[in-house]
Amino acid sequence: MRAFPLIYGFHQLVAGDGFVAGVEIQGRALLAREEEEGSWWLSGVEPGGIAEPGATEMEAYQNFRDSLREVLCDSAALATRGFESLQADVKALAGQKNGVWEQEWEAARQAIRSGQLQPEGEVLATLPRHTSKVSCRTSVVLLTGQGRDITPEDNCAEEVLKTAA
Repeated sequence: MRAFPLIYGFHQLVAGDGFVAGVEIQGRALLAREEEEGSWWLSGVEPGGIAEPGATEMEAYQNFRDSLREVLCDSAALATRGFESLQADVKALAGQKNGVWEQEWEAARQAIRSGQLQPEGEVLATLPRHTSKVSCRTSVVLLTGQGRDITPEDNCAEEVLKTAA
């Protein structure tokens, strides 16, 4: 199994009971090719806990994003104290790390840096390289209520995907 270290950006508007929030997550994930199955798996390192398969790299990435979106929507639906509940849930999610995948992520990053591992396929080979220190971060912003309305500026650009090197 070959694994590739990725950095992703995820932006999502999330509606709760009486509020809309903007959630932004920059995290780390490990993209691995299962040779026997021929499938790809994208596993969250930070935040951890989400892993999704796909027939291609992009399908695994899309499935991963869909699962992350589902988790956020479920959190919003269960936010008993409104926005504050959602904010606490997202911060807790962001604080989860998968130690095993983190070790594999670091090993894969070193393998790319040393030249032992080369990104393969149409997607991985074309991703920009992120060579500086990786800082995972999460932001949850209330977009409605307290005199603030949603505007077109609240729309987010497509998620960013990079390979770590």
